Amino acid sequence: MSEKVRSEVHHYVREWLDLDNDLRPFYEMAKKDNLLYNAVDEFYGLRNIGIPDLFEAIVWGILGQ
Repeated sequence: MSEKVRSEVHHYVREWLDLDNDLRPFYEMAKKDNLLYNAVDEFYGLRNIGIPDLFEAIVWGILGQ
């Protein structure tokens, strides 16, 4: 695999899994929220997967059920 392809795949995966976004401010805010406190504790480290297409997001939602 060429270095260019490897770099593009690396960038795509980091963007798709939102790995460059710092979640610490969210966790600090959630520690003080009664509704989010338990969920953040249980799902700590879980990241949102970016789905840029509405149709794909709907399909993911349906299949995930």
